[in-house]
Amino acid sequence: IIGETGTGKEIISAAIHGVRSAITSSPYVTINCTAIPENLLESELFGHEKGAFTGADQLRKGKFEAAAGGDILLDEIGDMNLNMQGKLLRVLESREFERVGGSNVIPLRANIIASTNKNLYVQSEEKKFRADLYYRLNAIELFVPPLRIRNHDIPLLIDHFSQELDVKLHFTSDAINLLMDYPWPGNVRQLRNLVQRLSIFYADTQITASNIEGELRIGQRTYNEAFGFATEGQQPPLKAIDNSERSAIIIAMKNNNNNISAAARELGISRGTLYSKLKKYDLR
Repeated sequence: IIGETGTGKEIISAAIHGVRSAITSSPYVTINCTAIPENLLESELFGHEKGAFTGADQLRKGKFEAAAGGDILLDEIGDMNLNMQGKLLRVLESREFERVGGSNVIPLRANIIASTNKNLYVQSEEKKFRADLYYRLNAIELFVPPLRIRNHDIPLLIDHFSQELDVKLHFTSDAINLLMDYPWPGNVRQLRNLVQRLSIFYADTQITASNIEGELRIGQRTYNEAFGFATEGQQPPLKAIDNSERSAIIIAMKNNNNNISAAARELGISRGTLYSKLKKYDLR
């Protein structure tokens, strides 16, 4: 499952597991590959025997054992170091593993779901991610599009989050237009947080574009940067629609290390169209 941070990759993974375990309940285990130090990740995945290393005072089962018969999500796998990638590849190919410090072979009985906000294809070409592991994982690839290119979902998501919070929010047309034109660098997660704040401060009032502008400043570097508005000494602001498109292009180029082909694929446009838009917005 690939997609930018905040697009809902974990939710998609949980939904896949929910379908698979609809008839008989099965375990669902997640592990964030960035949250665990490199020297502990192997133990977290495969488990360890008593005395395997300093502090291993008892046998401990790993995530793969815990997920037997169910699904395991390897979240942000693009941040896994190359050494650990090699060990994971061997496990996926042999469908068996050993605990750290052990010799007993344990069969892998878990289904593997991996997610990342990195472009693993580009990373594999740059030798930052093992190409053999990328193709091993890439049996089925799901792309979760960023919110800025599916802005028609915004009113639906606002209604959904409002129902979760048991609150009714009222927006002016200008406020809705602003929400639709905003590039949402934090994607669905950012929208959800915004709805939570609005439910606290504006539950019984009409929410205006000015209210939205004020709330969008919270937790971001600057409102102007998020919208691409010009600062002092630069060119005048772009139109809202151009501004949103420009921001989307900047984010796609950064996500793909300025690789034109990869950025064009993420945006769903041709290389030639992207070249034209880079020239239009003076993005070198």
